[in-house]
Amino acid sequence: MIASLIITYNPKISQLDNKINYLVNSKKTKILVIDNNSSNKNEIKNYFNSFRDPSIFVIFNDVNIGLSSALNQGFDFIFKFIPNINWILTLDQDTLISKGYLNYFYENLISYNLDKVAVIAPQVNLIGKSIKQKKVNKWSYVNFAITSGCFIKISSWIEIGGFDDYLFIDGIDHDYCIRLIKNNYKIIKLTELVIDQTIGSPKIYNLFGLKEIYVFNHNFLRKFFIVRNRIYLTKKHKMNWILSFFSLLKIFLFLILFEDDKIKKIYFYFKGFIYGFKS
Repeated sequence: MIASLIITYNPKISQLDNKINYLVNSKKTKILVIDNNSSNKNEIKNYFNSFRDPSIFVIFNDVNIGLSSALNQGFDFIFKFIPNINWILTLDQDTLISKGYLNYFYENLISYNLDKVAVIAPQVNLIGKSIKQKKVNKWSYVNFAITSGCFIKISSWIEIGGFDDYLFIDGIDHDYCIRLIKNNYKIIKLTELVIDQTIGSPKIYNLFGLKEIYVFNHNFLRKFFIVRNRIYLTKKHKMNWILSFFSLLKIFLFLILFEDDKIKKIYFYFKGFIYGFKS
């Protein structure tokens, strides 16, 4: 059986409502929501008080412990207190899933040898970005998947030691996937399993009518974690420093050329550098 895990932080109730109603009405999943001390915590409490559904569990943290720690908290709760769960569907508060999402998973689960499969991942469409249609296989092995929209096998989470709490918010999925691959697990992507996802506060620019540039436009705190964690993960996994440098350079150039609040973001960008090398 599946449990669904949603981590919230200052969510829009309308976005949350679409997911919760779908998951409840599917009758195919238990639901755990962990709120990371949202400013609209009382609104969230009132919303869930209206359900009175035994399939829903809600935990309110007194402080924002970060996405990575909240995911571990959720997995640990499900493992200990909700019996017979093998897979956990992880969802961001702003992820949009289709109405047949759980059905598709259940219908296709038996089609694959899942002995060493730790993650079943969807096709991700970034909201606002043009989609180029490609001829792709129905499924494929991949080396990376974003956390949201994935079905994660709980036994593999236990074996590799969960998510890295230090990361807090960014790079959690990269680190988790790298450690899965190192432990000989596999990640499957189902191209007919689709989510629509917003990352950051995206803006789209058209460069001379030739190329579409999708800028995530993350806030200054997220910029700090992006830089710090990229350096931390490069050291942790002995990744290619040249590739990491050019990735960080691209982020900096996009910041200078396209983003707002530049001074504050530049300050936290370089602060991330300092803390990354200290980590």
